[in-house]
Amino acid sequence: MTKICVTGVETDLEELTKRLQYVFSRNPEVICEIRMDYIGLSPADSLRYLRSLPPKWACRSILTQRLALTNEFGQGHCQWNVSQWQEWWYEVLATQKWFAADIDWVLLDRIKAESIKWDLSKFHGQSIFFSYHGSLREFLLISNQFFDFVWRYGAGQKIAIAINDPSELKTFIDLRKRLTSNRPSILIPMGGIGRAIRFSSITGDWTYVAMNDQAMTSPGQVHWDLVHRFSNGLPEKKFVLLSNAPENKIGESSWNAFFERQNINALYLNLAFPKAHENHLLDGLRLSGVNGASVTMPHKNSFPTLAQKCLGRQQPINTISIGRSLSTTQCTNTDGTAVFRTIHKYFKNKKPNRVLIVGGGGAATGVEAFLKSKRIVVEKWERKSKGALYNKVLPRLLKNDYDVLISTWPLSETKKLTKALDQNSSKLRKVKLVVDAALVLKGKRSSLEAWAWEKKLNYYSGMEWWQGQAQEQMRFWKFDHVIKQSLAASANYIPSSKSHLIRQLFIATLMPQKIQIKTENFSLDVEQMIEGLRSLGASIRTQSTYILIGKEALDLSRSLTIHIKGSATAFRFLASLLHWKQATNIALDADFELRDRIDRDTWAKSILTNNGWPKRVRENAVKIKRSDYSAQSTQTSQYHSGYAICAATDLEKVGLYIDQGFPSKSYFQLTIETLKEFGFSVNRRGRKLSFKKTRDKKQKSITTSIDISSLAYLEVASQYLGLTSYEKILGKELREAKKLQGDSAIFLLLKRMQIDSKLEIDAQNFPDLVPTIFAAAILFSVDIFIDGVEILKFKESDRIRAIQEVAKLIGVEFDYDGSSQISVYAKNCRGPNPRERSETILRSQSDHRISMMIGLLSLRWPQVAPDDKDCVAKSFPGFWEALKEIKGARP
Repeated sequence: MTKICVTGVETDLEELTKRLQYVFSRNPEVICEIRMDYIGLSPADSLRYLRSLPPKWACRSILTQRLALTNEFGQGHCQWNVSQWQEWWYEVLATQKWFAADIDWVLLDRIKAESIKWDLSKFHGQSIFFSYHGSLREFLLISNQFFDFVWRYGAGQKIAIAINDPSELKTFIDLRKRLTSNRPSILIPMGGIGRAIRFSSITGDWTYVAMNDQAMTSPGQVHWDLVHRFSNGLPEKKFVLLSNAPENKIGESSWNAFFERQNINALYLNLAFPKAHENHLLDGLRLSGVNGASVTMPHKNSFPTLAQKCLGRQQPINTISIGRSLSTTQCTNTDGTAVFRTIHKYFKNKKPNRVLIVGGGGAATGVEAFLKSKRIVVEKWERKSKGALYNKVLPRLLKNDYDVLISTWPLSETKKLTKALDQNSSKLRKVKLVVDAALVLKGKRSSLEAWAWEKKLNYYSGMEWWQGQAQEQMRFWKFDHVIKQSLAASANYIPSSKSHLIRQLFIATLMPQKIQIKTENFSLDVEQMIEGLRSLGASIRTQSTYILIGKEALDLSRSLTIHIKGSATAFRFLASLLHWKQATNIALDADFELRDRIDRDTWAKSILTNNGWPKRVRENAVKIKRSDYSAQSTQTSQYHSGYAICAATDLEKVGLYIDQGFPSKSYFQLTIETLKEFGFSVNRRGRKLSFKKTRDKKQKSITTSIDISSLAYLEVASQYLGLTSYEKILGKELREAKKLQGDSAIFLLLKRMQIDSKLEIDAQNFPDLVPTIFAAAILFSVDIFIDGVEILKFKESDRIRAIQEVAKLIGVEFDYDGSSQISVYAKNCRGPNPRERSETILRSQSDHRISMMIGLLSLRWPQVAPDDKDCVAKSFPGFWEALKEIKGARP
């Protein structure tokens, strides 16, 4: 197929012109059908309109004027008589150089007793199509007459036939061989199965699509919005959703949006299909070039023959991978796998005591079979008609204690279900987890979700069920490479480690030679550090992939004020430098939020005067021990790092005494490793560090590692969505970063969350991970007890209080001992109250890590959002784009 023709059934000229204008302005490969019989004009008015169209439109237009005298399949609406109709065509074909004319053959040779004499010499366009619209059975009776007529006039041929039975498909395909090879041809399958065939080599030179799915012009029509990207060629792969509901658009729209986001040359179609023809289904799909299928009602429970043929046994199925032969075709049930993964996330390495499934049908049967294969005790309560089960069946069934309640009931039935559950709530007191299959779209709420919230039960929605099912289908259809591409695209947004880069910048400006740092994706903290160093006379030039630091020495003798804005890291490193060099004429200033943080930082406050901002550095802030300096436990690791760098680069070769008890040792170790990158040797004897450097005047090039504290958010998102670990995506780059950064603990913690339901963590060496760990605990339903959090009160916000506020709004029990430990009981997380708000805005306190934490929670509850998304620029400017890429890795 080389062309798409966009058709429509507009009833006035203004709407028709809008369609032509819209399509012609967007894709030069697409043609349009101008179907005049719906407009209802006189022959003269119709001709006048066509003459007014621009010539550049005419050469991309197919004209149609189908008479009402045509049979029911033609669906003509023009009320003219045959003579008026024929005379009008002669005038129109001589008017402009149209791409083609579609003339109903039935009128020419079957309504009239004899064939109408047709002179094609006046036609200035490319072709006239003699078309037939009817049933396959009727066409086979008159096919010889039709092809003889086409050959006699040298016309093109268009055959539109409804194909609803796959057993008819082979016959339909055989028609392709009979089409006159030297004339343009279109073979259009209509009806249910026709949608799967329209985009295959069977259709000939082009096919017809409707302008949108609200205005279909024939049964089985495909709409333009769905296939506009295929105007230059066929999709490489086709997948179908087998249902009996033509209006079932959820799977179709979701999968095609996914294919378009990922630039995958594939098409997913909803295929309404009668149960009576299931025996021919597999052969029909294979002949249509379909690669895989999703199965919904009423077919889920009625494919035992197909499953038996493919797998040698009967089982409920909802996903098919269609090979070229029967031996390469496979079937599976992704409902069971998706629900099992949800249960496994909650119970970790333990099995639930007993599972109750409410509802019947294919989904319930599939889940029941899969859970039983995992040796989980399952009981099923089938939904019956006329409400008998609500009052009688449930009380008799509920004789056991159930850990998990799984509902496969549609949204319209959940009110009745929750009423029955309330009447028997005393027998459901042991339920811990509710899994709901009802797919709740925007603006609606599931009664079962509200019931679970009131009972303080962990709830997984139908959207999570559907996403898990789609993820399993992706694996089954071999789309693993797509996941890796999405994660690789999201990894492009990960910034260089600001902790590593700031240390590299600080050392490089104190070195006597030019230094090039290979890095990209700067955060605001890094930019503020660069501006602060430039204020002191450093020569720093930034490019897209590197930073070049000149060999100019810093000038600390001037009187000036350096405005650090909001970077506490830059402030502390520069404060360490100014104090070390006793640069008493240089003042540090900052934005209001950072001033408040510094005022709460006892050591930082002690090195500043009491005369208000900007404050000047005092000389005797740190205890001096001969020629060596002492770093004390009351200071943060950033001050220790600043002293270590000053000591290493100082010509006086002084040493540094360190206190054994200072916090965040991993960040100080990063400083030591960064000094080694610049050629310093670091020796430690007891509490004293000494440094040596072989002087090298040549330019040196070093590389900044990626920021694992930023990557940690994406790692949690990827694993929660069932994708893969960034360890498989980033390889050596990540392995090198893990050697330097204490935040690499996130990878081990996530592995433990997959198998443990309770974790005790000491976060003293990775305090920035605490918001990430909190979000992961909620997503993976793990109770966590985190020690060493006292420093969180002095971050961009009081993070303990900020996390506590979020926990309250999402129904999580949260305890803080007032000192150094927080406890999060995530296993009984209720989620936001569905009855209170359709959108839940959570306060981020303008803290970048709290905002990103809330972003992770939105993976489970899409209505959740932070009040400030822009604040993530402080450390991870591309976070929201990266998260969008990860979400895009699944339909």
